[in-house]
Amino acid sequence: MSEHKYTPAPWRVVENERSYNIRSEKDDKPICEMWLIGETDANARLIAAAPELLKACEVARGAIVFGNGKIIDWDGIADILTAAIAKTTEEDG
Repeated sequence: MSEHKYTPAPWRVVENERSYNIRSEKDDKPICEMWLIGETDANARLIAAAPELLKACEVARGAIVFGNGKIIDWDGIADILTAAIAKTTEEDG
């Protein structure tokens, strides 16, 4: 699988008085800014979780496509998927 060309995870949501900012946790690099309109907080969490969601999909796909005849750690895959989904639905703490 080729290397992805985006800011490496994890990303985080930073709220200020007029917008949500998605930033890299590693170096605080800005990724995007969203104005506070409608479901902005939920959308911001979904965007911030994008790298983890992609990783979870890749892991699950790998198990499905390449797992024939191999012992698969389904609990581990479920944990990765659960953590990625949780990042989109939980409040930042």
